[in-house]
Amino acid sequence: MSEEPQAASAVRRIRVGTSGWSYADWAGVFYPLEKPRGFDELAYLARFFDAVEVNLSFYRPPSARMGALWLRRTPPGFEFTYKLHQRFTHERPPAWTHSHVAEYKEGVEPVRGAGRLGAVLVQFPWSFRADDEAFRHLEAVRRDFGDLPLVVEVRHVSWTGPQAIRFLKDTGLGFCCLDQPLSRSGVPPMTLVTSPVGYVRLHGRNREAWFKRTTQPGALRGGSPDPPRGKPEPPPLCAAGQVEDPPWRETRRAKLPCGIKRDAGRDERYNYLYREEELQEWIGRIHEIARASQKTYVFTNNHYRGQAPANALQILSKLRGGPVPVPAPLLKEFPFLESIAAEGPPPGGQGELF
Repeated sequence: MSEEPQAASAVRRIRVGTSGWSYADWAGVFYPLEKPRGFDELAYLARFFDAVEVNLSFYRPPSARMGALWLRRTPPGFEFTYKLHQRFTHERPPAWTHSHVAEYKEGVEPVRGAGRLGAVLVQFPWSFRADDEAFRHLEAVRRDFGDLPLVVEVRHVSWTGPQAIRFLKDTGLGFCCLDQPLSRSGVPPMTLVTSPVGYVRLHGRNREAWFKRTTQPGALRGGSPDPPRGKPEPPPLCAAGQVEDPPWRETRRAKLPCGIKRDAGRDERYNYLYREEELQEWIGRIHEIARASQKTYVFTNNHYRGQAPANALQILSKLRGGPVPVPAPLLKEFPFLESIAAEGPPPGGQGELF
């Protein structure tokens, strides 16, 4: 087989989407501002992407009924990745029971049974370092959930060492490659594949907000699923390099030159719009990951004000080598997307709503 068909085959195994889809500040940016009767956000998103990451399952056990409804509301080729519930990742020492495991598995079964469960993301905080205790914790997760396609997201640089990588490969646990603000103790951008599933998450590079200390009880450093609250530290740089006014300064409402709006509040750490050259850095990495895996998922998590779908569509266009459908509200919010926007409406419709 020639190199070109192999590359094309690898691209077809890549799925691109966003981390979550239910955000109030996407109204009028990604979704229509005035939503028609019966409007379905998930069905709408599935017209532009072929996968989505389920955030809700981190905070509460997944619902089998809800999963069955999601299947009806999306095309047959659309896939879901779920986050593992925080009980299994953020409570240490581990204290879950067989009933907790059964509850989670029952919740994802409709999607898994339909062949549309891409992966289960086992997401740990920065404080989870590669040592014997952590290895035992992951072995317990694999013992109870090994029949699901598990991918581990870790934040500490100790997981990039040879012992940790060998452990992940030997246990068949996938590795989530991250884009996050760089630090000496954080995981840098990588192209590591340790299982049949390749996985990429782009969190943004809002360094000031990402490493901001918080006084919240039990707060976790370095991008925990719970964003920090309270008054932010020094104002972050927006994607085009201008300094944004602090989000607590409510007297000025003018739109920033880079298209990012103020008042990000508790979601400030995800307030980042990737520049094209920053995304281009990842295209080569994504191709490399796809060549080493059976399937690859790429999700943008810089969700504030619809920046995640904007960047995800740019990635999709770069991977496909051509224009892609872009929703009208997003094109209005981010005019630079005009260069990749396909003519005409996206394929498919709302799907089965009820």
